[in-house]
Amino acid sequence: MRQALVDPTVNRSTIRADVGVAIVPQTISRHLAETNLKSKRPFRALPLTPEHRQLRIQWCQARSMWNVTDWQKVVFSDESRFVLGTDDNRVRVWGRPEHVWDQLKRQMPSCFSVHGFELAVQDLGAHLPQDNIRCLINSMPDRVTACIAAGGVPMRY
Repeated sequence: MRQALVDPTVNRSTIRADVGVAIVPQTISRHLAETNLKSKRPFRALPLTPEHRQLRIQWCQARSMWNVTDWQKVVFSDESRFVLGTDDNRVRVWGRPEHVWDQLKRQMPSCFSVHGFELAVQDLGAHLPQDNIRCLINSMPDRVTACIAAGGVPMRY
């Protein structure tokens, strides 16, 4: 049963058909969380035009000589979307969390006001493990090199 829950093609109706028992969404969510899988929107990379790829390469080349000290001065964002409330009615997939924003999102309490959200982000940001952040910053020179080597196409680093 546990293996079926991590298969993205399995849903409540297929589980019910297989085992003859109705499963509530909370049970599925709990089992997925126990295996360290988190909900997120499906990844869909925008197709890059040759011009976009060239701009990415130029951006990376301009920063190819930066060292870790230079990268420490950059503010990173994944342009996350946070919902004030409980449901944003989006289709989600399950996948393993990665990077600083995922760490922040996993610990984010439900917020129902902008002020409450701001306070929660400030508090969580102040308590993020600095070792993880340092590792990501230290990886930036390699990421820039990999983007240049890949010709500016999207890549999983």
